[in-house]
Formats: sequence, C-alpha cells, structure tokens
Amino acid sequence: MNKSKKKIITAVVFLTAFVIGWYHLRMGMKAIFVFRNNEPLASWVGIIAGPLSTLPASFLSLFKRKLGGYWLIVGGIISFVAILLIQNEGDLLALAGRVALMILLPMIGLGLAFILLNKNQNQQTQNNK
Repeated sequence: MNKSKKKIITAVVFLTAFVIGWYHLRMGMKAIFVFRNNEPLASWVGIIAGPLSTLPASFLSLFKRKLGGYWLIVGGIISFVAILLIQNEGDLLALAGRVALMILLPMIGLGLAFILLNKNQNQQTQNNK
C-alpha cells in the first residue's frame, strides 16, 4: 500500500476515534449527572473506564498508538463488565446488547485499529532502514 493511502486510512481512523470519543464523552457526562446518591462503585467504574476514557485514549494514540489501543480495549471490557454487574432487574441480555453496541464494540474496534496502525508504522520504519 502506498504512503498516501496509509495517510488517508490513518486520518479516517483518527477522525472516527474523535467522533466516537466525543459521543462517548457526552454519553458519560449525561450518565454522571443522573447518578443518584450512593451510586454503586461499579457505575462509576463503568462510566470512567468506558465512555469517559475514549477521547483521552484516542488523544494518547496520536503519540503512542499501541498504548492507546490497549487502553481502549481494556477500558471497553472493564466498562462492559462493570455495567452488567450493577444490573439487578430487567433483561440482562438486552442490556448487554445495548452496552456492547454503544460502548464495547466501538472501543475494541478503535483499539484494534490503533494497534494495527502501530504495527504498520513499525513495519514501515523497519523497511526504511
């Protein structure tokens, strides 16, 4: 793949990351403002590790793609598990599907994209030597 295509792909991944990060930030801020007194710790962990960390992890990926990618993957998984742990009524499967579509899958997808971009960048650096 030539350099211009790689630059376009990289730009699209970063633009997508910042759009998703902005959406997650808004989602997380709304959740925090509706939290009640004595909100379970898992609620805070689920919001901070997931939606509120997408944008900072994406910014980190500008400089350290591998680290930002792993942050997104681990944060998405922690958020998914934490949100499911606090569910005590209702349809757990429906909640898992919503959380997976809105938080887990975007974060894992972005994390994998950043890790692959890092791998391609490392291969390109080795080829130039």
